Amino acid sequence: MRVRLDGNDYFINRLGRFTDSVALAKAGTISARIWQDYCSGTLDYSLESYQPVPEESADESLVQSLRQFYLSTGQGRVRHALRLVEAYGKPLRTKQQVAVFLWWMEER
Repeated sequence: MRVRLDGNDYFINRLGRFTDSVALAKAGTISARIWQDYCSGTLDYSLESYQPVPEESADESLVQSLRQFYLSTGQGRVRHALRLVEAYGKPLRTKQQVAVFLWWMEER
């Protein structure tokens, strides 16, 4: 697949392991999300948001961002959000993960 970003051509030669149908499906999903974000103008050029996050660990980039935001603003609501995300301890990158997080907050 050929993608043109910022006037430069990038080539993706292979998506996933050819013998693993699950890996191919995951690669196709990530590829489609990258293409959709590129077309809508919201592509994360660092590609950080497209990296997989283990289900058993918190989203460290979100925790770090909240911590930095709290340190710069000192707002109590940001501190509360940081504590909630840390207590939850699971990633929050997909719509499904956020829905489970909201359910968890309501139950709590």
